[in-house]
Parts: sequence; C-alpha cells; structure tokens
Amino acid sequence: MRALSLSLSLLAASSTAAAATTCAKGLYMVVARGSEEPAGTGVTGNLTSQIAARVPGSEVVAVDYPASFDDYENSEGDGVKAMREVLNSYGEACPGNKIAVLGYSQGAQVATDTICGGAGDPFTSNKGMSDDVMGDVVAVAIFGDPTHVANMTYDRGSSVHNGLFNRSSSSIEVCKSYASRIISYCDTGDIYCDAGTNSTVHHMYIQRYGDEIVDFVVSQFEKSAGSG
Repeated sequence: MRALSLSLSLLAASSTAAAATTCAKGLYMVVARGSEEPAGTGVTGNLTSQIAARVPGSEVVAVDYPASFDDYENSEGDGVKAMREVLNSYGEACPGNKIAVLGYSQGAQVATDTICGGAGDPFTSNKGMSDDVMGDVVAVAIFGDPTHVANMTYDRGSSVHNGLFNRSSSSIEVCKSYASRIISYCDTGDIYCDAGTNSTVHHMYIQRYGDEIVDFVVSQFEKSAGSG
C-alpha cells in the first residue's frame, strides 16, 4: 500500500511539474506543508500568497506527500522524493527560471533534506540537489525544522539548541554553502526544532515572522533578477 501511495504521490508531483513547462514569469514556489496539515500548502500558503502579490507571474506548487505524524519517517522520505521530482522536472523544463522553497515543521525537514542532503539514519541519506537546479534556487525559507542545527549563520529566532533529530555533518556542510539563500526559524521551547516542551511555540512562526520571511524571499528574487 505504501509503495502504491508513493507512486501516486510522485506521479502527481511529476504531473504538476510537467504542467509548469510554460514556466513562471516570477517565482516558482515549492511548498512542503507540516505534519497533519490538509493537502496543499498549509499555513505557508499565507506567505506564498503575499509573495505572489509582490512578484507578478509567480506560481505555487504544493509537494504531494502524506505529511503523516504517526508514520513520520516514511512520510518524510516520501516528501523528499516528491520534492526532488518537482525541482528536477521544473529545472529541466525551465532552466534559468527562479525557484523558492518553503517548508514548515515536517515540511521544513523535507526541504532541508532535499536541498542539503538527507539527515541520515533513521531518515534518508540522499544527496542534495544538483548544482544545475540549485543555481536557480534563490531562497529557502523554513520554520520549525525538527533537524534544526543551532548557531548556523542562517538561523533566525531565539533557539540555541538543536532540534529533536540529528542532522548529518555532510548535509550541514552543504547547507552552509547555501547560507546566503537560507533562513531557518526556530524559537526557544519549540517541542520539535528546539527539543523543548512547548507545542504552542511551534505554531507561531507565521504570526511572528511572516513579514520577515516574505521580505526575504522577495528580496532574494529581486537580487537574482538584477544580476541575471
């Protein structure tokens, strides 16, 4: 059943990317929702709507994956496979067009594992995205990542602790190489990204930092457009 579900998920992602061969005139935003959020962009859709309003011609694609809490490891792995497929398909169809990746909670780990490489056991150990694809990724905005690593230059928020799950040293090094394009929000006490005890904190990133995240993504696009 899981194999069938994954096949259908990847087929949906491939179909979505194939449909985007017209290529976005603005940003192509790829979004991975958090655990147990309904299919679609989840709360992150509040941000992508604002970004699209400021970057005309943008498109938003939701990664089609389970976002299951109870089957987290398999779900997260499915998300990585699906996001890789979306990014690779769009990169092949629309080379040079600008991409932003956004993820919340489990979706933040999906985004980080996809961009930087898998977190490692018990999660995936995939390699990060190719240089060709990453050449078009202008912004990666994540919040509440359970594999959050403290004291990175791209960290935002008040957390000084690592997340609930470890991240491989090799993937951390890849993330560092993209530091100017990444922002990762985590606040003190967050039950997942700070290994804390406060579940409420985990749900407050859009309210607290939404404007900052939108400004960052838009600014990254504008800088890339100016230099492209």
